Amino acid sequence: MSEQKEKFSFEQNLEKLNELLKKMEEGALPLDELTKSYVDALGLLDALREQLDESKAQIQIVQQKRGYGQAN
Repeated sequence: MSEQKEKFSFEQNLEKLNELLKKMEEGALPLDELTKSYVDALGLLDALREQLDESKAQIQIVQQKRGYGQAN
């Protein structure tokens, strides 16, 4: 992935990751393309983790506002 971070949806990033993994698993990529795909896959994993963390934080904020998770 380039240094520019384009904002794609979680689902789009997951689809891109799955496509990359399929190509990598086929074993037909030259080494330079395999290396680039590996680096791109790691970037997608980072983006997916970040999106999950953001969603988790939003859920925690809503739960705190509603009083969920507090001792009675």
